Amino acid sequence: MRSWKSAIAVLAAGLFVVPGAAQAQGKPPYVLGAVLSLSGPVAPNGVPTKDGIEVAVAEINARGGVNGRQLQVLIEDDQSKPDQAVILASKLITENGVHMILGASFGSTANALAAVVEKHRVVQLSPTAWTKQDLRLLPYTFYFLADFESVVDRMLAYMTKDLHVKRVGMLRLSREYGQIGSESFQKLKGKYGVEIAREERGNDGDTDFTPQLTNIRAANPQVLVSWFANPAGAISVKNARLLGINVPIIGPVSMATKPMITTAGPAAKGVILQSFIAADDPLPRQKHFVELFRSKRNKLPEVFESVGYDMVSVAATALAKAGNDADSDKLRQALETVRYDGAAAILRYSKSVHEPDPSSIVFVKVENGKFVRAQK
Repeated sequence: MRSWKSAIAVLAAGLFVVPGAAQAQGKPPYVLGAVLSLSGPVAPNGVPTKDGIEVAVAEINARGGVNGRQLQVLIEDDQSKPDQAVILASKLITENGVHMILGASFGSTANALAAVVEKHRVVQLSPTAWTKQDLRLLPYTFYFLADFESVVDRMLAYMTKDLHVKRVGMLRLSREYGQIGSESFQKLKGKYGVEIAREERGNDGDTDFTPQLTNIRAANPQVLVSWFANPAGAISVKNARLLGINVPIIGPVSMATKPMITTAGPAAKGVILQSFIAADDPLPRQKHFVELFRSKRNKLPEVFESVGYDMVSVAATALAKAGNDADSDKLRQALETVRYDGAAAILRYSKSVHEPDPSSIVFVKVENGKFVRAQK
């Protein structure tokens, strides 16, 4: 079993420590390490993940913890930098002796962390999806978001079967996230008889996509795919409507956050987005978490709060199964038996599956300033 460092040493190291991790009945806590992007361009993913983690830890500890031991999470900020994520994860493993790593907040940092945890044989629960086939089934890495191909496959099915459209205009991020999304569309478009009429690119910090959208409008698409994170995604929606692009707009999970509504304003009406939760219209399996989070944070959760909550809940399940002498191999084996219908993810892990079931994906649309399920 991995060693536990005292709370004094943890605080001296300058970490964020999730409250409620005092020793219970003389037993040391289970210590998890989280490497998240709490600053930098991916902070809109990392900060809400941290919020979900904190709510889950408080709930579990209030129930008496796991195996009579409290949970403690040491949270580090990788500043949205993969090299920093590697340094922090290595420190959490070698100096703090954490039982598991939770993180990171986007593809590049998650891939960098995977190399670290596989080297040290420590379990990683990743709030992202695998981005390369050779990362799909690493022994110690478990994903909580569906992979790009599953996401795009579901999106294409929705466009052709529900919206009855096949001519697509695409505006996407220039960086890795947008590139992988584009590659997945190109790979799967033939399956659905879809044509990419025009593809344009933009960056996270752009504040006007009018030139790119003008080119897309000229291609006469039947649907606009905007593949960004917010606020850029919301800006693209607003620009599109101002240009008179009145076809359906559909986007990925990274756009299913409140800035879509607050930044795009009336232009957001009717926008369809992939998500893993619609807190204004939750599925039965999500209602407990939605009410819990609202009672603790006085707001509704979104995707990454839900993923943070699920990661800790699944970690607790694995620790309970592995027992007090849990080591990495026992935890990995315990995770490979998990059957979990969570706030965001539906998990059916096994030796050959370390990713969520694609049925975790839900489609939401903006109605009256809220995200509601587009498919009932």
